[in-house]
Amino acid sequence: MNILIVDNNHASRQQTVSHIQQTGHHTLEARSAEHALTSLSRHQIDMLVLDSSLPGICALDLIRTVRAQFQNWFPILLLSELDHHDYLAEGIHAGADDYLLKPLSEPLLNAKLSALGRINQMKQALDAANRKLREQSTQDSLTGLNNRRWLDHCLQKEWSRHRRENSELAILMIDIDYFKAYNDSYGHPQGDHCLRQVSAQLNKCLKRSHDQLARYGGEEFIAVLPQTSLEGAHIIAQQMLTAIRTAEIPHCSSDINACVTVSIGISTTRLSASQSTELIEQADQALYQAKHSGRDQATGYGEITTLINSASSRPSPAA
Repeated sequence: MNILIVDNNHASRQQTVSHIQQTGHHTLEARSAEHALTSLSRHQIDMLVLDSSLPGICALDLIRTVRAQFQNWFPILLLSELDHHDYLAEGIHAGADDYLLKPLSEPLLNAKLSALGRINQMKQALDAANRKLREQSTQDSLTGLNNRRWLDHCLQKEWSRHRRENSELAILMIDIDYFKAYNDSYGHPQGDHCLRQVSAQLNKCLKRSHDQLARYGGEEFIAVLPQTSLEGAHIIAQQMLTAIRTAEIPHCSSDINACVTVSIGISTTRLSASQSTELIEQADQALYQAKHSGRDQATGYGEITTLINSASSRPSPAA
């Protein structure tokens, strides 16, 4: 462990350092509360061993400051020459995890370090488990992409940025063509493999770190493209179409190609969607049009409205 020893008395500090180093731990030293806070900001500290007699900021105030400022928990051992129960209890209430009376008993110090070290290891293991749970709750287990839960959060965040910065936000809704027929022909295990292959090819087409791809459900995917115009979204959509064609994943039950293809619907905030869910609805309508027009292509929602408006503006045929 990296253990920070805070003691303004040089001789006392060196004695503590010597005892701790003999147990195999790495030590850092601080002579004041201010020095300790600087070290905590610059180094990865696994434990704080703190003498109760400090100049300036008192030891208990330092403990309170550490607990308030540093989110990563680590054990704090308070060293004191005061065998005063009220003071030691106040130290525990301030945020210390244990105390040891001076002069130090080497066997007892070793035991305290061992016990607090075990607690620290359990805390680190718990943190790692919680991180994994958070990742799993926002990650699709089959493809490794972000899942729909993550998508809802991401889209709300990007929608807020779009409103704040008045920037264009684009959505691509992507669907594998004739995927039910694919599963019927090749079986669901191979269908899962196909989903992984397609997701990997789609993800390669997103070059910017803030462009994100999520599995929306079944054989559908959604790409969130911040600060992207309708023209830019069309370029990425065409790259995705090409990437899937080039992958040449066999599909004997497709009515349009011997290999797997996708259809893509595009929507952007240029068309004055009033909320983020409307963007998805518009992309879904554009995807339907891409399917209806023959599949293996990308269609923008604006193209649908243009066609509708154009058709409605034509004069009626003469009676």
